Amino acid sequence: MNQLDLERSAATIIERTLQYGNRAEIGWLFSVYTRDQVVSWIKDWGNIALPEPHLTFWKLVLDLQ
Repeated sequence: MNQLDLERSAATIIERTLQYGNRAEIGWLFSVYTRDQVVSWIKDWGNIALPEPHLTFWKLVLDLQ
């Protein structure tokens, strides 16, 4: 199996980790991608890709309005 390219697959990795990740996986996500990258993804794709209550949770955690 091929490994995911962290740069090319960033959108998929961020989406899946925000939705399904446990505490350790979320920690890994923020060690690989900057807060700004995650926030940018949420602003661009969160309304489409993250179901409730995940979207609301991450908006609260990251202080997004």
